[in-house]
Amino acid sequence: MYSYGFNDILVTWINNFLCYRTQSVRINNVFSDVTHVKSGIPQGTVLGPVLFVIFINDLPEVCTQLCKLYMFADDAKTYNNIQCDNDCVVLNDNINNIYAWSEKWLMKLNTSKCAVLNISKNVNKALNHSYTFKLSDNSEVMLKQEHCMKDLGVLIDCNLSFSEHIHEKVNVGYKMLGIIKRNFTNLSKEAFLLLYKSMVRSHLEFAASVWNPYKLGLIYEIEKVQKRATKMIDICKGKNYVDRLKILILKKQKKQKKSLKNEILV
Repeated sequence: MYSYGFNDILVTWINNFLCYRTQSVRINNVFSDVTHVKSGIPQGTVLGPVLFVIFINDLPEVCTQLCKLYMFADDAKTYNNIQCDNDCVVLNDNINNIYAWSEKWLMKLNTSKCAVLNISKNVNKALNHSYTFKLSDNSEVMLKQEHCMKDLGVLIDCNLSFSEHIHEKVNVGYKMLGIIKRNFTNLSKEAFLLLYKSMVRSHLEFAASVWNPYKLGLIYEIEKVQKRATKMIDICKGKNYVDRLKILILKKQKKQKKSLKNEILV
């Protein structure tokens, strides 16, 4: 904090707030031995997020200039454009630097959540390089290769088709519709719209600007969720899809092409 220009009074106050803390566990009226807290900040504090950002602010400085690093809260991603084996080595060295930084500042990495995603137009022909980082001088952990990983709520696959993400969100949408159908009867238009937009459509539209599909099959799968939902309300029964949308003042979740026009009316 001194290096960022904080004055003595503020640094002293933060020091008294964070340092020399102890903790113990209580079960009924029995307490465990008191132990000193070596790192971290008290959970639930207003200063917590700000202090955490200050704490990790120098992480990009340990990365090589050839690799990029993106951070969001306690999540970090590093990547490199792989054209040859040397690019793999550079990325591997960058991973080692990040791990060394985390060890130095007592920010232990959960290695089970660390993995490598190889994004390529032709994944089978992509370089098959094993990325590793050392846990100590005598051992190392192999980062597992994944074909699909979740990043901030979005499933990203190796060819950026987002088909797995769409299928997952469609299944969640159907589950939410099932919950609504089992727990609510004789829904009014207003009650249906409130439940549908908060419990179903919110899942289908989360980060849609990232995974917005272009394949007709995936578009139709998403639209089928809303088609089924609009049949749950009495005033819409017996009407085609377009009329149901007009009654409920809803729009199609994605603009359809003419080839699907006849199907969408069902």
